Amino acid sequence: MINIKEAIKIAGEMFIEREGRKMTDGDEFIAAFNNCTAAVSLEDGKFDIHFIDNAPLIVDADVDVYSKED
Repeated sequence: MINIKEAIKIAGEMFIEREGRKMTDGDEFIAAFNNCTAAVSLEDGKFDIHFIDNAPLIVDADVDVYSKED
């Protein structure tokens, strides 16, 4: 089992790998671990990390949240 600091470090490295850059203000992501889920965001240069004490519910569906309205 890893500690919280190490878990967030790994998740941050995965963000950099996926996005090709470090987090900037307004960025946020969800990290799903084996026994919990973490919501990580950066605002005004400060990280906000919120752990949820269970694995995420995986919904096999696409949500029409990013499409433009006509």
